[in-house]
Amino acid sequence: MVKAASCGLKDVLAVGALPMYTKINGKEVLLGMLTGKQFSTGSYGFGLNGKANIPLNDGAVASVQMSCNLTVIGSKNASAEQLAVEPATESEAEAA
Repeated sequence: MVKAASCGLKDVLAVGALPMYTKINGKEVLLGMLTGKQFSTGSYGFGLNGKANIPLNDGAVASVQMSCNLTVIGSKNASAEQLAVEPATESEAEAA
């Protein structure tokens, strides 16, 4: 049974950037900002690419590079209505 997407692509793209945190060794670490995107597979969700400093037990810090995709369940089989994204206005296109 295929689950229906809980939100549309327009909803995901409208969110802007969302901070993604995790807790490592009792310390909260900002991993980066999630941004809405449509993946090459046709599904959509949020992506994050970036670098972070991870605190280690001995006080040292590990610099890491990461990539994370969060896919909306059912988005690959989303209806045409859920995939509809309104075209940008001229002022929005100029700002980009």
